[in-house]
Amino acid sequence: MSRLFEVFHGGEVSRYHENDLPLWIGSGSDDHLQLDGVTEEVGCLGLADGHLFFQPSLTGTVCLHNGAHITQSVWVKGSDQIRIGEHLLEFHVQRDLVEIDVLPLGLQSRHTAGKSQERKENQGGLPRMSPPLKRRRGSRLLVGTGLFLAVVLTAITLFLVRGNVFTLDIEPVPETVKVSGVPPVVHLQGRYFAWPGQYALTASLEGYADLHQEITIAAGSQASFQFTLEKLPGSINVETVPFEGVQITIDGKYVGTGPLQAFSIGAGKHTINLHKQRYQELVESIDVEGMGRMQTFRFQLQPGWGTVEVITIPESVEVKNGTTLLGSTPGAVDVPAGEHTLTFVQSGYLPLQRQVTVSGGEITILEPVILQHEPAVIDLSSSPSGSSVTVDGVYRGQTPLQVEVAAGTEHTFVLIFPGYKQAKYQLVLEAGEEKQLHVPLEAETGVVFVEVVPADARLSINGGVAGAKSVGRFVLPAEKQHRFVFTRKGYQDKQVKVIPRSSYSQQIRVTMEPLASLQSGKPVARKKAGLKPLFQAPVEFQMGASRREPGRRANEQLRKVRLVRPVYVGAREVTNGEYRRFRPQHRSGAFARYSLDKDNQPVVNVSWEEAALYCNWLSRQEGIKPFYVQKNGRLVADNGTGYRLPSEAEWAYGARLSGRRQLDRYPWNGSFPPQVVVGNFADKSMLGVLNFTLADYDDGHPVTAPVGSFKADPGGFFDFGGNVAEWCHDFYSAVSGSLQTVEQDPMGPVRGTHRVVRGSSWRDGSVVELRFSYRSYGKGKKDDIGFRVARYLQ
Repeated sequence: MSRLFEVFHGGEVSRYHENDLPLWIGSGSDDHLQLDGVTEEVGCLGLADGHLFFQPSLTGTVCLHNGAHITQSVWVKGSDQIRIGEHLLEFHVQRDLVEIDVLPLGLQSRHTAGKSQERKENQGGLPRMSPPLKRRRGSRLLVGTGLFLAVVLTAITLFLVRGNVFTLDIEPVPETVKVSGVPPVVHLQGRYFAWPGQYALTASLEGYADLHQEITIAAGSQASFQFTLEKLPGSINVETVPFEGVQITIDGKYVGTGPLQAFSIGAGKHTINLHKQRYQELVESIDVEGMGRMQTFRFQLQPGWGTVEVITIPESVEVKNGTTLLGSTPGAVDVPAGEHTLTFVQSGYLPLQRQVTVSGGEITILEPVILQHEPAVIDLSSSPSGSSVTVDGVYRGQTPLQVEVAAGTEHTFVLIFPGYKQAKYQLVLEAGEEKQLHVPLEAETGVVFVEVVPADARLSINGGVAGAKSVGRFVLPAEKQHRFVFTRKGYQDKQVKVIPRSSYSQQIRVTMEPLASLQSGKPVARKKAGLKPLFQAPVEFQMGASRREPGRRANEQLRKVRLVRPVYVGAREVTNGEYRRFRPQHRSGAFARYSLDKDNQPVVNVSWEEAALYCNWLSRQEGIKPFYVQKNGRLVADNGTGYRLPSEAEWAYGARLSGRRQLDRYPWNGSFPPQVVVGNFADKSMLGVLNFTLADYDDGHPVTAPVGSFKADPGGFFDFGGNVAEWCHDFYSAVSGSLQTVEQDPMGPVRGTHRVVRGSSWRDGSVVELRFSYRSYGKGKKDDIGFRVARYLQ
């Protein structure tokens, strides 16, 4: 049954039920008890576990409970008084009726006035009357009830005094808390009193899972129990744009394809991952409230592709990204976002590539793409082989040769070989056509008349026997040097070199000298082959080029090198005459009617292996163990003191630092191009013949110059820059070292397929090749690669 609260204030009565509590006390118009002289809200009356309490608001107004100053809530019982400022609240409880008198200080309440009047009447000497029998029975019942209540109160007091105290700290504060057990638990002012034993705790709060917990109360303890209520899971809806087909992963676990409806998930932060083909992946963090609530999250995925628009000539060109066909022109193609290399392909045309950066959802317009017809290919051969070939005035190499030319255009092919008439062809080839063309060159001949004393001497021409005769008329290929060697027992051999001319005849008269004694005629190598010491004491320097150096290539990384072992290096490049002591039949050839084969010109058209074999031959001439040995059909280093090719590090030091205080960048002082003649490079005499030339430079030599034609460098060496590029000992590697370590006497990788080539040649005229740090490689013969020799001192 609900309690009734009656408030007597200023001659008026206000009635309230339990549902109206709490009753607010103050001066505001919305306060239930409005007190004069109070300027603020001072507290409230409420119920807790069926008990009435007063909670002060801790304002400036003083509150007293039964004369004691209070700052926190107190239980209120019958006959209690609460003083608030200049007002007094008296409480009277009769079963379910609670009366509250609100009085100014000094004024008696209704109940006090009645009792005072009764005392006055009794003092007037009124006779005492025995109550009737029925009244005495009622008195006895009242006395029994009082005794029972006294026993109960005594038990409760004993329980409170002798029982164990504990507190509950539950976060967040629950709506209901119940502690069940035998004997029952008493709850007073936030504390619980219980006998030792097991009790069942139950707490509940909307949006949280109910708490069910067994607690144990030990004898003589004052325990404090802490608990945290767990939020109930929530439900989420996930909506996306695009609406369907989006794969959803939450906290790394795939949960389905969107849209996602009423998905149960625990409260707190979660990571959601959204993925759909052709869209950019989206990763977001969501905060789920839980507590059984429904939340909706909306996400928009950005397109993972863009549109590329391009015009091509011709049309109907396929557009590929790698091997994936994206579409064809005209029109637009969809391309995944990011950086790509698009390839444009059509039969009969050369593929063309374009770099493009595509942003998702955006249109990228490319510059028009114009495809070039697929080139035609012509395989050229000639008799004799080795003819120089120019196409439309540009040198392309020597026969046999495969040349690519533009289709649909007339091209002029010219073949030149010393001693033969020039051959000229004009051809038009179709796209993709492959044509074979063999050109027999017509020899130009010259007449040479020979006379020799004694007349029976034996004659060989160019190493071959001339036949039965050694005198008379000889018809030979013109414009080409021929070597006449006369031999006879008892006479010193005689050698004559002749270049027959087609325009006139020539005559040779030879008189041989008798020998006092037979001589072997064995060629002897020049002592140390013109070697110079590379350095006097161990040296440390830096190879390569910095990224800021004009013309630098990617294979020129900076590296630190230390040379310790004493080494000698040839001051000059090996000449044709020196090399022919080793191989008399060698010919360095010619270029565009200019000879490369004179004795004092550097030897060219030799492979790395042939250069290494020359070094071994030179070692044997001086009785030194050869540096290179044959293993499994290949020449490998044996690390002795025999003649060898310089290492790349030795070449770099000799070219850039020997005899200098700092590294030289070019074979001359200053910047590019050279202002004075310092070496044999591609000068203006080769304009239109070679790809790059120095337009204002003339060194006087269209092809190779005699070795040592130019001033020696500060280290006393000739032609490190220009004339011919030079074979080095090392196998080639694009990555050759670093600045983190110092390499000592490096000889390059232990294996490889190509060898290092260093230095520029008569063919070079650009800033790339003319730098000393320029690195190239090869393994075959070329008409601008020669070599110089080196050897360790010990």
